[in-house]
Amino acid sequence: MHRCFLVFLSVLPLLVTGCKKGESNLTQSIPGPTASASPTPVAQATPTLPPDTNRTAKFIVLLYHRFEDRPAELVTTPNDFRAQMKALKDNGISVVSMRDLLAWRKREKAIPSKSAVITIDDEWNSQYYVAWPILKEFGYPFALFIYTQWVNTGGKAITWAQLEEMRDAGVDIEAHTVSHHDLRHAPRGQDYTAWLHNEVYGCKETLEIIDHVQGRMGLTEGGNS
Repeated sequence: MHRCFLVFLSVLPLLVTGCKKGESNLTQSIPGPTASASPTPVAQATPTLPPDTNRTAKFIVLLYHRFEDRPAELVTTPNDFRAQMKALKDNGISVVSMRDLLAWRKREKAIPSKSAVITIDDEWNSQYYVAWPILKEFGYPFALFIYTQWVNTGGKAITWAQLEEMRDAGVDIEAHTVSHHDLRHAPRGQDYTAWLHNEVYGCKETLEIIDHVQGRMGLTEGGNS
């Protein structure tokens, strides 16, 4: 698990003082004010300070896929998942949304000194039935990255209605390509550039069209592996 450490170098204002050497010569060359003259007030500029965005904060990004009782590749058991979520709380690690993390990276807002972002890939329905209730128990935000080709196909796939419910409850629904195919190689017989463009932007466009019809997903480009 990689951590990203960002260090902010504070810029200290320089205090500039006048040099006493030569001060008397400068004073002698300026005529003194007459008795009727009144001093003109000098407006002092108020310095604009950057917002306190806590540049020394550290964060970790957690990635999950499926949630089932039977261990398998990319599977987290419900008990293990709940224990991991509790461990974040017990160790003073604040869970922040992906949007808050991006805003922090842009120096627009602060995040806690120890933060975590929770992401989930591939729209298994166990994310709706198992993971989401546990995350709601702890009040943790999270981002769900889906590939659109598998939604509503039955079996263990999540449905559009479930995604809509999660979206309306504040879950970030994000793009994760159309087919989840290895992006290094196009399927046989397809032009790689055109296929890659559709995988990345086609997924995003599909979600945006559904969002326009159903509500407000607030999608961003990208995804996890």
